[in-house]
Amino acid sequence: MRKLFEMRKTLTYILFIALLTGSCQKREQDDNFLSEDFEGITSTDQLFPDDDSRWSFYQQTESVNSISLDTTHEHGGAQCLKIYAKASGEGASKSDLARNHLFFKKGETVIFSAWYYIETTGSLDYLFLFDLEENAAIGAGPGLRFALEGKEGCLVVERKKMLQGTLRQDESSKVAFPTNQWVNLQIEVKLEQKKKGYIKVWQDNALLIEESDIQTMPKDRLYFIQGTKGVYDNAQVGITANTHDNEMVLYVDDILLKKK
Repeated sequence: MRKLFEMRKTLTYILFIALLTGSCQKREQDDNFLSEDFEGITSTDQLFPDDDSRWSFYQQTESVNSISLDTTHEHGGAQCLKIYAKASGEGASKSDLARNHLFFKKGETVIFSAWYYIETTGSLDYLFLFDLEENAAIGAGPGLRFALEGKEGCLVVERKKMLQGTLRQDESSKVAFPTNQWVNLQIEVKLEQKKKGYIKVWQDNALLIEESDIQTMPKDRLYFIQGTKGVYDNAQVGITANTHDNEMVLYVDDILLKKK
């Protein structure tokens, strides 16, 4: 009787592992590609289908923040997305598209590209444009955050939530992020929890940041980060944070996130 029980226990375990492996394989196949050109829709509600095949939700920290379809600043087609975020005040004003259930794992190389049009004459200091994060059990979405730093806004890679330093352009040759025109942001990241990864950041095809032998994914750190799995499963595009005292209007179009 005991032998039969042990056989059933073993069989149950094997079936569980098979189901888990199959689920991971399906996630890996289905959730490592995202493309958005905002064409073929008449309402922003259509960006959030029930099957989660497009975007998961709109992240909005202030009631006046908003997204809308725009036909006056389109980049590659008939329309783009207009994003508004009020001045941040004491906190961070967020207004962005979020996609959950992604599956970019350690060892892979990820490519991101999007076109941005920032409509402002104010400071761009710490305007965040794109976040790639892991939903760790403990830790506030640790990962990579691509932001503009300084009054003119120069691209940086902030890794504060994963307890690593910010990556910046060379001081002698840094380039500001233009406003009131379309600008292409391109990113390539080798995903590693140890110092074996790399990051490259282009602005309008000019390579501005290139760092190798660095940590590009969060890993468990006692008291700070726990439950990491070596998988980026969340991405946010738009005004992922406006930390300055002036409102922001941003247009975004032709978004692409994929494995290399």
